[in-house]
Amino acid sequence: MDIKEIQEAVKKTLLNMGLKIYKVFLIYLGMLLVLNLMIYLLMKPIANYMVTVYEYVSNGNYDIPEAGGNLYIAMLLILIIALLSRLVTLGWDAVCLKASRGIKDISFHDLSSMFPLFWKAAVIYVIEYVLVQIGLLFFIVPGIILLLRFSMAFYVLIEHPDYGPLKCLRQSGRLMVGETTNLIRLGATFFFQYLIAAVVWYFSSRLLNLWKVPPVAIGYSAFYNRLVYWKPEAKADE
Repeated sequence: MDIKEIQEAVKKTLLNMGLKIYKVFLIYLGMLLVLNLMIYLLMKPIANYMVTVYEYVSNGNYDIPEAGGNLYIAMLLILIIALLSRLVTLGWDAVCLKASRGIKDISFHDLSSMFPLFWKAAVIYVIEYVLVQIGLLFFIVPGIILLLRFSMAFYVLIEHPDYGPLKCLRQSGRLMVGETTNLIRLGATFFFQYLIAAVVWYFSSRLLNLWKVPPVAIGYSAFYNRLVYWKPEAKADE
């Protein structure tokens, strides 16, 4: 299954699902909007405090007022909401994975399907972030390679919720052996979707995560299907 076949699979999936997937997509955007609005409101007192600190320091006054417990609570809530946003996005990935396999039984309930895997998703995200950042310190290329190798980890978690975080990352690495170029080629085919996303990202202050529009998300789901079902069995073996 090459890139052209993946593109054809995306078209067939969208025709097969009809408006249903776009309805779920709109609910997904609504959930992201609410969560990001909550983060925005929680950030306001933190931003005000930072401005106060800057004014104190600028005036030569280093007797800076204490942050207070409310600010620490706000920061904790922001972290939790950010993780919830990530879980909702994983729920959207789960919807697209089902759609790419011809399963029409999708609904907005699927968007919360990853909530029980809160801690596993958080651990994968942290490990992936740390390893990629370390890789980026070594001439950037190793970080990009690690990012590509771990790119299927969350799909593995969606399909195998019983797997631990490390097993999901290892399985992603196995699936991506010899496939990094194909993933880059697939991403290049979505150039215009990414361009639109960049514009929306800029003008909406990141409130709308539109790079996950259905064609793009289904395309990456189809790519994962390709790794699992069309790769030689020896390469995809767990």
